[in-house]
Amino acid sequence: MAANGRPSRSLEPFANTPREIPIDEEFSIYNETLQSDTTSLTSSILHYEYENGRRYHKYGQAQYLMPNDEAEQDRLDLVIGNDLSPIQPSWVPPNVEFVIDDFENEWMHRRNFFDFIHARTISGCVRNWGRLMEQAYDHLKPGGYLECAEFAIDAYSDDGSFKQDSPYREYIDNINKAGEITGRPMNVAPLLQTWMNNAGFEDVTERVYVLPYGPWPKDPKLKEIGRWQYVQAPEGVEAYGLRLYTQVLGWPESEAKLHQALVKQQLRNKALHIYGKMYVPHLSFSLKDTCS
Repeated sequence: MAANGRPSRSLEPFANTPREIPIDEEFSIYNETLQSDTTSLTSSILHYEYENGRRYHKYGQAQYLMPNDEAEQDRLDLVIGNDLSPIQPSWVPPNVEFVIDDFENEWMHRRNFFDFIHARTISGCVRNWGRLMEQAYDHLKPGGYLECAEFAIDAYSDDGSFKQDSPYREYIDNINKAGEITGRPMNVAPLLQTWMNNAGFEDVTERVYVLPYGPWPKDPKLKEIGRWQYVQAPEGVEAYGLRLYTQVLGWPESEAKLHQALVKQQLRNKALHIYGKMYVPHLSFSLKDTCS
């Protein structure tokens, strides 16, 4: 907890990541060390240790001493996934169940039901975040754990390469404007910690992860993250924006696709050194009476 009473934030993936990210001026988009996008797992990953009739990890065995065999998998707690659409795979592990339901309605489970609740990338889907956090609080067991993970719908650059009159800047502003019109805000990530505190959770810790759009950072880990972002970010432009542009903002489909093509082109520009942020507030327990 910071001296001013506000929970402290750490900038990840490294706590001491400088606020200004050093740039590798000679970066390559592709990682020459990767064999292939379709390379299979090496056979060594399937080598196990067997002891007293149980199966254990071989790789990093000192780091996890519990077995990893079927008996251990069956022992694990049930996992309940929630979605609005029946798009889940037909086969899932026996301890996993998918429920088709709207989590903004009254939850069907009894209070104090869950040990752990995880919510990820649902910005633009929620009208009342305060109520959602309250329902999570009510349905967690005493000592339960809540974790959220959301991207800030914004972008940043330390060297001025991200211009305020650029296609991507306009795209971000349009996405946030559409969220305001629908009543389902998009840029909620910086507010999650406050909503969790207001719902009654305590000891909320927030990590802010840096996500470079391209492998331009000098730092090896940020560079690897950037390679993934370089591929997935342009692919997500229409997924996030096309319906909001056409159905909420009233753009013709052709104009929306043209503008978003310019956004994709900008995101692939090697001279652009931008990054996003992912906020991950989480807590270890709630203020509930542990005897309830």
